[in-house]
Amino acid sequence: NFGRLIGILTAFWGVFFVSLFVVALTNTLDLEESELRAFILLRRLFTRRTLKENACKMIQSRYIIRMEEKKEPHHRDIIKIRQNQLMYKKWQTDFQQNQQKLLTMNDQNAQTDRLQIGVDQILQDIESIQEQQDFINGSLKQMADSFSQAKDFMVDRMANQSQWSGIRSAHKQRRMS
Repeated sequence: NFGRLIGILTAFWGVFFVSLFVVALTNTLDLEESELRAFILLRRLFTRRTLKENACKMIQSRYIIRMEEKKEPHHRDIIKIRQNQLMYKKWQTDFQQNQQKLLTMNDQNAQTDRLQIGVDQILQDIESIQEQQDFINGSLKQMADSFSQAKDFMVDRMANQSQWSGIRSAHKQRRMS
């Protein structure tokens, strides 16, 4: 029985320890917004550098091919031309892929910027509407207060008139009798 208890406690301790490790690792690897922007910027710069390197290698391969083709036919190195043609195609494919990656990165950033601008515009609109709503509420409250004062005035006036009319009618009845 005591061995089972130790086994269960060890299992719970292991689960706790693994959970703690996972949470710590997640918090360590999770990037903040500024760190994420820096990471995206570094990735974009690395992609640009790779793009430049691929372009340079394409130019080199094409230059070697041109130089070999300018030579007289019996001095040309056909193997060198063919190798550089294959390398040129490889560098061209890599260049196009990196260019597409760079365009995708720029599109994502542009979409994020547009979304941020839209959110900011919505917040400004909400603040403006809130100010207008506060003004309207203040105006309605003033109108309600004015209406309440007018109602009280009219009720008082009607009460005064009914008192006078009651006194007059009583006076008339006394005269008649």
